[in-house]
Amino acid sequence: MDSPKPTRTTSRRTLIGGGAVLILGFGFDQIIRFGSNVILARLLDPHSFGVLALCMIFMVGLNLFSDLGLRTAIIQSKRGDEPAFLNTAWTIQVVRGFILWFAACGLAYPAAYWREKPETQLLWILPTIGFVAMFDGFMSTKIFTLHRHMGQLRSVKFDLTCQAFAVAVQLIWAFFDRSVNALVAGILASGTFRCFGSHLFLDGERNRFQWDKSAAKELAHFAGWIYVSTACWFLAAQTDKLVMGIRSLAALGVYNFAVQLVQMPVTLCGAISNRLLFPYYAQLVNGGKELREHFLNTHKMAGFLTGFFVTGAASAGPSLVRLIYDDRYQEAGLFIPMLAIGAFFQILDANGGALLNAKGWLKAYALSHFTKVVILAVGIPIGFAENGTNGMIVAIIIGDLVRYFVTCILLDRSGYRIFRTDVWWVLLAGGVYAMTILMAVGLREVIDPEHKKTLAALILATNVFGVCGMWLAIYLVGRKIGWLPHYRNTKDT
Repeated sequence: MDSPKPTRTTSRRTLIGGGAVLILGFGFDQIIRFGSNVILARLLDPHSFGVLALCMIFMVGLNLFSDLGLRTAIIQSKRGDEPAFLNTAWTIQVVRGFILWFAACGLAYPAAYWREKPETQLLWILPTIGFVAMFDGFMSTKIFTLHRHMGQLRSVKFDLTCQAFAVAVQLIWAFFDRSVNALVAGILASGTFRCFGSHLFLDGERNRFQWDKSAAKELAHFAGWIYVSTACWFLAAQTDKLVMGIRSLAALGVYNFAVQLVQMPVTLCGAISNRLLFPYYAQLVNGGKELREHFLNTHKMAGFLTGFFVTGAASAGPSLVRLIYDDRYQEAGLFIPMLAIGAFFQILDANGGALLNAKGWLKAYALSHFTKVVILAVGIPIGFAENGTNGMIVAIIIGDLVRYFVTCILLDRSGYRIFRTDVWWVLLAGGVYAMTILMAVGLREVIDPEHKKTLAALILATNVFGVCGMWLAIYLVGRKIGWLPHYRNTKDT
């Protein structure tokens, strides 16, 4: 494979093509992930998923509380293609990997005994997953270079190969050993393959240990506010799971299933923002191009995708849970529509976050994360005490909404006004979801409720086709009246 060529700017055609590749790659990834989850849910109990979810909370926390923004720096910096800059970043990354492994080993004992009912399996699981973090430290910066130059096809192929390898290990292991060991084995396999594969299968500059003072100084500039942002992101994203873990690991396992289903569109749109829009905006900024029109047009399409994916997840998710999962996981379906509201504002906020990073406004980006943390720190304990899990989810929705408003204000002060457009997307999404509710109510009137699987299948099919049809009509009308941008026959920007 040829290495991606650095360019000052990227054509809109390339941007759209990259988006299509990311969406297709995400689709295959979710097919692999969802299919494996369905099989593993039959082989393993909710407690096993809860144990792993609790471990991942601690590991994600360690990762994010030590995030130095190396990927962001390589993408955003004008020096992002220089070997000295890349090797200095890689050297720092290797040291960080060892620190994470040692930290995971040190955290194992308190993590195992912090709950009223100790979970002794964490004594070996956390150090094992921490060993994967050490492998990640040796991962080549060629991956970041692919992201910088928007080499989406090669990046997606590599990610899917890692995912497929990990899932194969998990399923084979679970068939012989129906315990949390199978899930841990998959994570270990994924990390090992990703580390060696990044060096062997991707083209580009080979990494070596090097220390360039000017590069280190520039990387340190990114590290400060990126650290604050990611630390706040961890507290905002994982507090609900920590609360559920205190309640019970089985309840955490069920809740995490609901979160994973709702987070599918968030993950997709987050990947588009981080791996496509952020490098695109950064190229425009570094090339001295005007960014406002590009951002506003992109944000309109982001709003359309947000409405489509979130209403699809909210309307189809509960029926999917009833149809596929057994009785142990049915409570997950009740959480999905509420979680989808917060997901809607998370996705709208992601495009704004990509712009803030590309412009180098890292302090503003950290501020938007911090406001959500403050809301959740107050709201989640109160919400959970007053109304259990539903009260906690309401606090999460409020936190996502407040963070979105802060991002809107920060963008508005710089001339990037998105609020009025987003209000229309909220109204359209609410109307589409209301229509799916009416269709589901109509089916329940004519189908015998005793036939639960048949009813769930019909509601699922009706909602999927209904959501697709309604959003297709919105898209065509939006293009007709000029509200959604036309990208046909566009030249380099």
